[in-house]
This record gives sequence, C-alpha cells and structure tokens, in this order.
Amino acid sequence: VSRPHADALRARGMARSVGVLVASALACVVAAGASWLLVAVPPLALGGAGATAGSRWYVTPFFATTIVLSLLLAEHTETAAHWFVERVGATLLGVVVAAVVGWAAARWTTRP
Repeated sequence: VSRPHADALRARGMARSVGVLVASALACVVAAGASWLLVAVPPLALGGAGATAGSRWYVTPFFATTIVLSLLLAEHTETAAHWFVERVGATLLGVVVAAVVGWAAARWTTRP
C-alpha cells in the first residue's frame, strides 16, 4: 500500500481495503454453501489473479484474500465471522499504519 505519493497511497489503500472486504464477504458466503463450491474457488481465484497480473488496477489483494479465506474456512477450525473480522481488521490496520508513516515521511522530508 505504501507509496511515496499521497494520491497513490490513497488509491492503493482504498483498493486494498475494498478488495479485502469484498473477498472476505465472498469467501464467507461461499463457505456457507456447498462444499464443492469452496473447493472450486481457490483455483478460480488463482486464475483470476494470473489473468489480471498486467492490469493497472490493484486487484491482487482480492484474489489473495479469496484464496486464503477459502482454504481456512475449508478446515472449519474457526467460524467464518472470526476469519472475516481478523482479515478485514488486519488489513484496515495496515492501511492506517501505511497512511500515517507516509504522512510522517512526507512531512519530515519536505524542505521549506
């Protein structure tokens, strides 16, 4: 997420936050459905990530989250709500930290 320019930082932070939120919700919905669907999602998401690798849009977090949460939810060690809150919360915390560090770095390196 962290970028030297404020516009890029905001755009990537927003894209990552939205991508992870949507992917987490998708994985939770899929986990509540048929088990074959949960098995089919990771390879489809991997294909989607590969197909969009050259894109200028920052979509990799969407596909990565879909894969990771689908695999975690297949094990049934924790509830879907647990993984949703953990993944989205950690992502939002990371975006906030990147924004604060980016702001501080720009402030300290700006010359009068």
